[in-house]
Amino acid sequence: MRLELVETAKQLAIFAEEKEKVRLELIETAKQLAIFAEEKEKVRLELAKTAAELKIVSIQNELVINAVKESLLVLDKNMTVLSANNSFYSTFKVTESETIGKNIFDLGNGQWNIPELKTLLEAVLPTRKQVSSYLVTHNFETIGFKPMLLNSAILFAKEDKVNSILLTIEDITEEKQKEGLLTASEFRYRRLFESAKDGILLIDFTTGIILDVNQFLIDLLGYTKSDFLKKYLWDVGIFKDIVASKDNFPTLQKMGYISFENLSLETKTGKKIEVEFVSNAYEVGVIRIIQCNIRDISARKAVEKKLQESENRFHSVLENMSEGVQIFDAKGDLIYQNSASLSIYGFEEQMDERIECEKLKATWKAWDETGNPLAPDEWPMSRIFRNGHIHNQVLRVQRVETGHEFWANFNGATIYDTTGKPVVAFITIQDITELKKNEERLKELDKLKDDFLSITTHELRTPLVPIKSQIQLLLAGDYGAINPEQKRAIEMIYRNEEVLNTLTGETLDIAKIKSNKFKIILDKVDFGKIISDVVDDLKIQAEEKQLTLTLLPLPEIPQMMADKIRLTQVMNNLLDNAIKFTPQNGTVSIEVKNIDNEITVTVKDTGIGITSENIGKLFTPFFQIESDISRKYRGTGLGLAISKGIIEAHQGKIWAQSDGLGKGSSFIFVLPIVE
Repeated sequence: MRLELVETAKQLAIFAEEKEKVRLELIETAKQLAIFAEEKEKVRLELAKTAAELKIVSIQNELVINAVKESLLVLDKNMTVLSANNSFYSTFKVTESETIGKNIFDLGNGQWNIPELKTLLEAVLPTRKQVSSYLVTHNFETIGFKPMLLNSAILFAKEDKVNSILLTIEDITEEKQKEGLLTASEFRYRRLFESAKDGILLIDFTTGIILDVNQFLIDLLGYTKSDFLKKYLWDVGIFKDIVASKDNFPTLQKMGYISFENLSLETKTGKKIEVEFVSNAYEVGVIRIIQCNIRDISARKAVEKKLQESENRFHSVLENMSEGVQIFDAKGDLIYQNSASLSIYGFEEQMDERIECEKLKATWKAWDETGNPLAPDEWPMSRIFRNGHIHNQVLRVQRVETGHEFWANFNGATIYDTTGKPVVAFITIQDITELKKNEERLKELDKLKDDFLSITTHELRTPLVPIKSQIQLLLAGDYGAINPEQKRAIEMIYRNEEVLNTLTGETLDIAKIKSNKFKIILDKVDFGKIISDVVDDLKIQAEEKQLTLTLLPLPEIPQMMADKIRLTQVMNNLLDNAIKFTPQNGTVSIEVKNIDNEITVTVKDTGIGITSENIGKLFTPFFQIESDISRKYRGTGLGLAISKGIIEAHQGKIWAQSDGLGKGSSFIFVLPIVE
C-alpha cells in the first residue's frame, strides 16, 4: 500500500513537474500568442493599407487603360471577354453590355471570327506563344475597311498559373496611308534618282563616305557601283585631285554648298569629258546628306566653242565689211560699231562703253535729202525700233564738235525675241559722200547738157522754118517747073527736114521735161474722141501690115480737163510703136476703162515683146531696144520718155508689161478725171 502510495507520490511529483513545465510552456505560448496577435494586427494594418493602395492602383490602372489610344481586351482561356477599355468601345462603336461576357469570335456578328486569328489566340494559353504584330485587314461592320495590328500578353495569377490574355488592337489606317505616301515618295525619288540625266552621288555629311550613286554616273564614267560605295569621296580616283579633295570637304561642310565649272574628268577608258560639279548639303529627317550633281557639259562646251567660232567669224565679217555696221540695244543705245563705222563717223578707235541714244543725237546733226533738219524721232536708231526696219534712208550727217561731215545711206532691221519684244537692231551705213559729190557734178553736167540741147534745138529750128517753107514753094512750082529728078531730090530733102524737125521738137520737149519747164495747156476735151481719131488715123498703117487693130467699146467718159494735143501725141506714140513692133498678121487692141474717177488706157500687142531687163529702161531718153524690127524703124528714142513726161504732167502714171521676148507687150497709162 505504502509502496503504492510512494509510487503514487512519485508519479504526482512527476505530474506536478510536468504540469509546471506545461504551465511554463503555456506562459511562453501566451507570450508568443501575444506577439503573434501584435504581429497579426500589424499584418492586418499592412493588408488594409495594401488593399487601399491596390484599390488606388486599380483605379489608376483603370484610368491608364482607358486613356490608352489602342483598344484593349482581356480574355479568359475560353476567349470570353473579361474587360475592355474605352478605346475599344469608341473605335468599334459597341457598348459594354454588347462586349463583356461575350466570346470574342461572336462580337459584332462574328466580325472577329477570322480563322487564322482564332487559331493564334486559342494557342496562346496552352503554348504560351504570344501574338506579335499580327495584321488584320477586315471590312468591319460598324467602321468599314480597316487595317488593325494585334499584340497579346499573358496575364499570370497565383503560383504562376495562367489566368487570362491581354489583347491590344491598334488601328494603323493612318500609318498605312503615310506608309503608302512614303512608299510612293520613295518610288518617285528612286525613279528621279535613277532616271536623272546628271550623275548623282549621295555622301554622308559627317564622314564623307559615299552612300549611293545613280546609274547615269556609272554609265558616264564607266565604273561599277562598288567602285564608289562605302568609300571616301577623296579616295575615288577620278575625284582625287579635283573638287572632292580632302581639303575641300571642310569648306563644303561649313558652307553647305560648293560648285566648280569646266572641270575635266577621265572615264575608266581614259576619255576626257567636261563636267560641271555642284554639291549641296541638306537634311533628310535627322540625317545630313551631301548631294553631288555631276553634269556632262561636253556637248554644251562643243556648242559654246562653235558659238564662239561663229561669233569670231561674225566679228571678222563685220570688221572687214566696207559698209559701217552699228548695233543698238532695245533702248536705242549704241552698243557696237565696226571699224568702217568708226571711219565713216570720224572716230579714231573703238569705243569702250555704250553710247546713249540721246547723247548720240546730241553729238551729231543730220539733214534729209531735201535739206530739212532731221527730227529726233526720224533718226535711224529711232525709226528702226518704231517701224521694225529702215530702207534707204539717205542723210547728210555732221559731227557738232569737229564739223566732220558725210552723206550716208542707212538700212537696217530689228531682231525680236519669241514674245515679240525688240532685242537689238542692226544698221548698215553706206558712205555715199563721193556718190553725192558725183551726183552734184552730174546735175551740173546735166544742166549744161539741157541748156545746150535747149539752145541747140532753138538754133536748129530757126533755119528749119525757112528751109521748110522754101521746099514747099519749090514743090508747089512757085519758082518754076521742076523735072521728076529734081522733084525726087526736093522730096527727099523735105522728108529729112521733117525728121530733123521732129527730132529738134522732141529734144526740146525732153529738155523742158528734165528742167521742169514742160507745160501743158488744159482745156475741156472729149477723151474718147481723141482715142477714136488716133485709131482712125493709124488704121491704114495697120492694114498695110495686115494687122488686126481693135478698139474695144468705150465706156462713158465725161469731158475732162486735159491737153488735147499732148494726149493725142501720147496715143499716136504708143499705137505707132505697137504697129511698128508687131509682126505681120498680129493684133493690136486698145481698151479704155473708167474706174473710180480714173481713166485707164491699155495698148496691147502681140509683138516682139520686151525682156525684164529692158522694161525699166523703156522710158529713158534715147533708149532703143536692139532688134531687126527696131533697126528697120530707127527713131529718136525719145517718144516714150516724152509720153511719160506728158502723162505725169497730167498727174497720171504710165508703165509697160511683157512676159518676155516674142510674147507681146502692154503699155498702160492712168489719168485722173478732172472735170
